[in-house]
Amino acid sequence: MAKINFYLKPGKINKKGEKSLIMRITYGSSRTVIFLGHMVHPKFWNNKKQICKESGNPEMDKELEFINETITLAREKARDAIKNAIKNNIIPCDAYFKSWFANKQTKTKLDASDFLGLFDAYLDSIRPDREAQTIKGYTTIRNFLQTFEEKTNYHISIGAIDHSFYDALKKYALTDCKIAHNYFAKIVSVLKSFLRWAEAHKIKVSDEYKSFSFAEKEKEVIFLTMDELMTLYNFKFESKRLNNARDIYCFGCFTGLRVSDILELKRDHIRGDNIHKTIKKTKQPAVIPLNKFAQAILKKHVDLSDRPLPKISAPKLNEYIKECCKKADIDSPTSITKFYGGRAEEFIQPKHELITTHTARKTFLTNSIILGMNYMAAKGISGHKKDKDFNKYVKIAEDFKKTEMERTWGKFKNTKKRKKKVKNE
Repeated sequence: MAKINFYLKPGKINKKGEKSLIMRITYGSSRTVIFLGHMVHPKFWNNKKQICKESGNPEMDKELEFINETITLAREKARDAIKNAIKNNIIPCDAYFKSWFANKQTKTKLDASDFLGLFDAYLDSIRPDREAQTIKGYTTIRNFLQTFEEKTNYHISIGAIDHSFYDALKKYALTDCKIAHNYFAKIVSVLKSFLRWAEAHKIKVSDEYKSFSFAEKEKEVIFLTMDELMTLYNFKFESKRLNNARDIYCFGCFTGLRVSDILELKRDHIRGDNIHKTIKKTKQPAVIPLNKFAQAILKKHVDLSDRPLPKISAPKLNEYIKECCKKADIDSPTSITKFYGGRAEEFIQPKHELITTHTARKTFLTNSIILGMNYMAAKGISGHKKDKDFNKYVKIAEDFKKTEMERTWGKFKNTKKRKKKVKNE
């Protein structure tokens, strides 16, 4: 019988004290070791259950949850490899398992009766040209569909994904699970993308999926005003970690780069007054001008040996920048609306609680337009492909200008009295 185990590689650790996560498949006298591409700190590893345990940090727990999902998928994939070997009278040796996990195994035909297996094949097919974060999100949706099957006893057949299925999924998601409106819109979008892929691979599907529609609700754009941005930029923090976090975040506010690109920035990317870099998400080369504020931040860290900016992980950066904004008194009451099914819930929070690394790019775009940057220039720097995504920043800028006009000129009153004419007697 086969044994599938997960463990942390003994010995070598990285600078954070983390170890490589490994899967070991034992079949008879054959033993195969597969590196799963994740690093885990031993204090977050449950050796008995062979999964990650909660850290107590919400951002870190999201990463650990994703690693656990990877473990589940790897175990399922190993079992599929064993089933395939037994079915086809193959001796499952080390080379066989490594070939299977490298997706080099030969499959004569996709199994149309195995919905989740097809979805896994879909994920494998798009993995080479999608970001890891995208695959992570799609995998979560795949697991959500599996849970839907298990909880509702609704067997998903790819040939019968019709409006009855859609209604059942919508009820489960919005009523039973109370997931956010926009997340269900994402589930629908990914499901339709998967079904289009299946059609292209000659899998018979119902045409009804093409009329599935669930539009996203427009979300508030959280950004720092210029006053707030400059307050944060000039604030003197006592700790080095907060100063470094502020510099990385503000660099995003002054360049419009996504945090994923900032954290990958190398000195070779800086050429004169520009950044020359292939954008991680779009795979397109870009030239980003460096304004005087961005250049000043780079000068502060000129002594770093191997990179232009300090190194902080994305989860830690999200944690630290909230702390930075709180200390800098960026706490104006900010309203956000979340939609759950047909209900809208409004929340009012101090702004510092809503600041994440994603708001840096939004801060750059909104303030650039408010300050008068040409729309096409702003769009070119940001790299937005869709007008609908870019135009929301234009709308915010126009609303801001209108508010400022009312705030200044609206309170002015003409108090000069007219002189009365004196009639000649």
